[in-house]
Amino acid sequence: MWLRGETMNRSALRETVMERDNWQCRWPSCHQPAVEMAHIHSVGAGGRKSADELGNVFGACRLHARLSDGEYGAGGAPEYLSEHLKLLGAAFLETPAHLIAYERAEALRELIS
Repeated sequence: MWLRGETMNRSALRETVMERDNWQCRWPSCHQPAVEMAHIHSVGAGGRKSADELGNVFGACRLHARLSDGEYGAGGAPEYLSEHLKLLGAAFLETPAHLIAYERAEALRELIS
């Protein structure tokens, strides 16, 4: 069993996350299986190891793993907009671009807590 503050290797963390999330993507209204462990607050350049903690990761389908990193999926900008509206609601439309990553991360954190 994993205890808060205890470090675990990435493979064990991934297994714990997928079991916690029942192997389902945690993005709102998504019913796809989770196939990736996505970070809420990104690992950043160089792969910051402190980001690999249970409270900062969630199970995600491929699309939502990309979106959690602020990238477009295959559906481009329209899909990005639609999925962020599901996550953040209408406030997304008024959020300045430089704050979207933070707001997205905080909304995702709320979903897994």
